[in-house]
Amino acid sequence: MSELALKIVTPQGKVFDQTIVSVSLPGVEGGFGIFKNHAPMVSMLTKGVVRITTEDQPFYYAITPGIFEVDHRNRCVLLTSDAVSADSAEAAREQAASITG
Repeated sequence: MSELALKIVTPQGKVFDQTIVSVSLPGVEGGFGIFKNHAPMVSMLTKGVVRITTEDQPFYYAITPGIFEVDHRNRCVLLTSDAVSADSAEAAREQAASITG
C-alpha cells in the first residue's frame, strides 16, 4: 500500500477510516506529524487535538489519551477511549479542554 491510511478507533467503534495525506498528533513528549513512508513507530498520546489532512479537506478530532501506531505498510491506527469530531482547530481545542478520559 503506497497511500497513508488512518483509522481512529474507540470502544464504540471506528470514528474515522480514510486515506490521508498527513496527520498531526498530541504526543506525550510533544506534538508530531506523520506523512507517507514514515518509519514504523508506536507512541502514547495525551488529551488534545488531532489534525488530519486529506486531499479534499482537513478533519479535526478532540481525543482523550491513547496510543498511535504507524506500520511499514503506511497503515496508522489511533486507539482512544473518546474522539469527538470538530469543524475547526479552535472548536477541537475547546472540545479537548472539556473532554474527560
